[in-house]
Amino acid sequence: MKTKSLEETFDEIREESEGTNQSKKWWAGTDSQKLSNDLFLGHSDVGLYQIKSYMKNSLESKGIGAKITSNLDEEIEQEFKKSPDSMFGVLPRKVGKRQKKNLKGLLENKDFSNEKDFFDQVMKALEVNIKGSLTHSNQKKKGPIKELRSKFEEEQKELNEEFEKIVNEDQVYKSYL
Repeated sequence: MKTKSLEETFDEIREESEGTNQSKKWWAGTDSQKLSNDLFLGHSDVGLYQIKSYMKNSLESKGIGAKITSNLDEEIEQEFKKSPDSMFGVLPRKVGKRQKKNLKGLLENKDFSNEKDFFDQVMKALEVNIKGSLTHSNQKKKGPIKELRSKFEEEQKELNEEFEKIVNEDQVYKSYL
């Protein structure tokens, strides 16, 4: 497992998701541990990524990410499908002129009946291929995120060690001493 910066991790996710079967949806889950906000992104054709981030200050988010596994367990996928959903999308790095024109036209000419309709139309206008359900997991109950943490303990340990290094470099804990 190779730990990368947030930017490198999202670039890798974008690259690997090109050409994936879009009938198989992306799923994601969030969790907070100590200082970090953890995001898990998974797709049966791509694998599972974990991203650990924190707010260095009110304007700057920092963190790391890694691909935890290339093969997803069907049991884990089923757990995420059972959880309550909301929407997410990973935007392309650059938005082209055509996409901007599509988005502008969409916002000027559409009357949206609900949030999901609005979200779907914006993602379509921006030609986003990484979108899906965002599953929330409460740490206190057994859920998909807790399953992932226990299933990938070694990867968690490695990622947490790397995360602690960047947090210490930024002297984030100094304010608490």
